[in-house]
Amino acid sequence: ISACISLSKYSKAITFFKELNELGLKPDVNVCKLIILAYERNGQHELALELIENINSKYDTVEAETLNSMIQCFENKDQDSLEITFEVLRRMRQLGYNPDTFVYSSIIQACAKFTSGSFYN
Repeated sequence: ISACISLSKYSKAITFFKELNELGLKPDVNVCKLIILAYERNGQHELALELIENINSKYDTVEAETLNSMIQCFENKDQDSLEITFEVLRRMRQLGYNPDTFVYSSIIQACAKFTSGSFYN
């Protein structure tokens, strides 16, 4: 999956991820991070958000660092991705995770790149 991401073969990475699940194998958190990145780069934002929500039920503990890196998948792309970043932040909070200084810094930097649109309230 990592090789597919490196080669920008996002659809292939997603296919491998689906096969992994169909075989009943449990992907680790690092694989989930890669697939979230593949979904984002493949324009499948809702699937990325769904996986972020489901990761809480699949793993006993998810490090804040992992969630922070997931939120970074959506920053610095375009206005739509910025809005998705805010949605990920909202969902992180709903799941009981508190973003750290790193997340806020990333979001502030992303906001600074845009001059219009609705931002996180």
